[in-house]
Amino acid sequence: MAKEASKKKKEDKKKQEPKTDFNFESGIKGRVVTEKSFDQADALKKYSFYIDRDMNKIEARKMIEKKYSVKVAKVNVITVPGKLKRTRTTKGINVKRHQDRKKVVFTLEGKDEIKNFTQI
Repeated sequence: MAKEASKKKKEDKKKQEPKTDFNFESGIKGRVVTEKSFDQADALKKYSFYIDRDMNKIEARKMIEKKYSVKVAKVNVITVPGKLKRTRTTKGINVKRHQDRKKVVFTLEGKDEIKNFTQI
């Protein structure tokens, strides 16, 4: 009986459709806070964010358009490699690498803008 019940559970899991609803809030890690990103936002209407490494351009575009109610003209994705961190121990030098991050630069169309982007 127990084996039959476990088989039914496995079959039910296989029949379930994959999740297509994307949680938009979890995709944004934060905005890129640098002088260059703020200058681009003011002059060129290019806004930079850090996002999940699993996201692609299409998901990122939909996420920003929905959250900020703007129209995105162009999307550029950059994978920022993690930095090396060296620690000295009694056994020698340990070298670890931080995780890679994914940065996205959105260019907006027309007169659209994201308010309060450049305020810290």
